[in-house]
Amino acid sequence: MKIQKYNILIRNEILKRDNFKCSFCGSNKDIEVHHKNKNRLDNRKNNLITLCKKCHLLEYSSTLQTNHIKMQNQRMIIQFVKNNPQITISEISRRTNLSYPTSLNHVNNLIKEGVLKEKTISQMRIIELNNDKNKGENSE
Repeated sequence: MKIQKYNILIRNEILKRDNFKCSFCGSNKDIEVHHKNKNRLDNRKNNLITLCKKCHLLEYSSTLQTNHIKMQNQRMIIQFVKNNPQITISEISRRTNLSYPTSLNHVNNLIKEGVLKEKTISQMRIIELNNDKNKGENSE
């Protein structure tokens, strides 16, 4: 993938391509160029879109809200795992009222980040907190 430096020429080309109108609402007031994938270094034309200031702000705030909800869900899952050692993903899903695929996605991300760990018991995937560094503290 060739990454082009964002400049006034690319901006003007995108505005012209989109007829100097917001791609969401059609307004031609206060228009800006938005990076769809939120990566300001990715200036490929298919990643750029014209938005008015209002729609650009709404697009940005919906991303923040989505990230906030993901963080809340992950915190909730961590709390359930902490309070219920050796819990299954099905049980996490049931107790959190998140769909199984959503729970699975969050759990997999938390495992990748090293927050949770998994093991298999009787062909069931069991989720635990990854507190290896604290193992010695609980033994007497």
